[in-house]
Amino acid sequence: MIEGYHHLSNAYRVTTYLLNIPIVNDNSLEQRFRLTLGNKQTSLSQALTLLNENKMNKDRFHTLSFEIYHSDEVGNLLFGAWKRATKWNGLKGKSTVKEMSKYKSQVKRDLQLAIPLLEEILGDDDIKYVVPALYRSKNR
Repeated sequence: MIEGYHHLSNAYRVTTYLLNIPIVNDNSLEQRFRLTLGNKQTSLSQALTLLNENKMNKDRFHTLSFEIYHSDEVGNLLFGAWKRATKWNGLKGKSTVKEMSKYKSQVKRDLQLAIPLLEEILGDDDIKYVVPALYRSKNR
């Protein structure tokens, strides 16, 4: 359980770091990507707080976990579109996007490694409704 907590807290830390990187192009793709990052950061913070409580609200944790993984999945799609638009349109910030890409991969990996914690708390039946299939693949 401690290892899963560590992965969630690392995902929170990296998400906060990504949010603190200055805005590059301020276009709609970047704005939407940053909005999903903010949602994920808030949900991660609340989930970590719940994990620290003596008596956890399982239903609330279920909802927060869904929000975390959904925000990450949507954020990955938006980030990919923003990354392509930056490259194809010759927009400024290619180096920033490249740096952020490295950290985005780290967050996804931490979320994959936190799945055993979620399985322990939510159970095998609920996990498939909370965590997208690509995160639960056997190749993690």
